[in-house]
Amino acid sequence: MIISHTHRFAFISTQKCATNTLTSYLKSHYDGVAPGEFHDRRIELIPDGYLKFSVVRNPYSRAISLWWSTCMRNHLDRYGFRRLCPDPDTLEGFMSWLVSLKRYPHTLLFNQTDWHRYTAVDTFLHLERLGADFATLPFVTHSAVLPRLNVTSKSSVGGDDPLHDQALRNQASNYLTPAAADLVFAWAKEDFAQFDYSPKVEDLIDK
Repeated sequence: MIISHTHRFAFISTQKCATNTLTSYLKSHYDGVAPGEFHDRRIELIPDGYLKFSVVRNPYSRAISLWWSTCMRNHLDRYGFRRLCPDPDTLEGFMSWLVSLKRYPHTLLFNQTDWHRYTAVDTFLHLERLGADFATLPFVTHSAVLPRLNVTSKSSVGGDDPLHDQALRNQASNYLTPAAADLVFAWAKEDFAQFDYSPKVEDLIDK
């Protein structure tokens, strides 16, 4: 969480949704301070009347990012998910394990709706058009230009769209088999409706 008492806002981050980018930018340009932990969601820390905003992401690309960063990147196992998941080397295997859980071992596995169920966020920005959405916030100056995003995949790419180039769209197409897509939808069904994302995989891949 980042709070600016100068500009009367609170950024309540969503995990795997540009937190590093916005945290650094809000601290540098808008007098933002972190009153608690990195992904703090305690609304009691936010003064009354402050604008509360966050960022959400297409559930399919967020699932790829979650799987890749926790199970595939350098084969590190920071959260223990590789050890717990019977098939951590495919998105389908990871999502099959995830939807089978009755209790999550880490909040990182929450879908976005569950993560924000009690945060009372006023405005959600979409990662895919983050620059344009950010510019609509009342405290943002016309000269504000967000830095390029670093997006988790086989390589880091930039831009407002986490699947902005054809190479990465092809990767997503390979990862998002029909079975994997069905499992992502089962996990994040609420997110598609809540945050106005199409459940059609082809809308993500072929845009």
